Amino acid sequence: IRTLENSEESLAIVIALGRYSAEKFPDAEVVKNVKKIEEAFKTFHEKVQKAQECLKNKDFEGAAAIFREIIAEVKPPKDEEKRYMAFSHPFEEMLTRASTPDDKRPIERISVLPATLYYQLGLALFELKNYDEAKVAFNDAIALNPVSVVPYFELIQIAKIQNDFAEVRRLLSKIHPFI
Repeated sequence: IRTLENSEESLAIVIALGRYSAEKFPDAEVVKNVKKIEEAFKTFHEKVQKAQECLKNKDFEGAAAIFREIIAEVKPPKDEEKRYMAFSHPFEEMLTRASTPDDKRPIERISVLPATLYYQLGLALFELKNYDEAKVAFNDAIALNPVSVVPYFELIQIAKIQNDFAEVRRLLSKIHPFI
């Protein structure tokens, strides 16, 4: 979960910036804003840690509820004019552009966090055997990073469970260029 580690690093930077600013400019408006950001980061991380704890403890209902709440807060915007993509590496953007040459919309890179959260929500829903909702979550993760094969593997597992081997073949053909 490198995404969450990067987010924790960002929190540490915000805290350090807040402390530095508070020392140098104790009455500045920026100090108040940094403190608000620091509190928002802490609250966010507490929610993520709680959701992951629920997953680890096999409280999949609790994990799904928390992941849904977090996703509502970080959901990327919908825009027909551009594609919001959550790439963890520039190579993923190149693969996406190469695999979708007819889509001329510009790509705006966003944090990989929403894709990670959708994936984790899908895992919780999968464990609850709520396969239809799990498929939606995994497809939301794929929409943000279509070259990440991991959500495809989860969709393949669901298709196998549902004895939908045509879907297994379709999914395998989609990821074949990426593996």
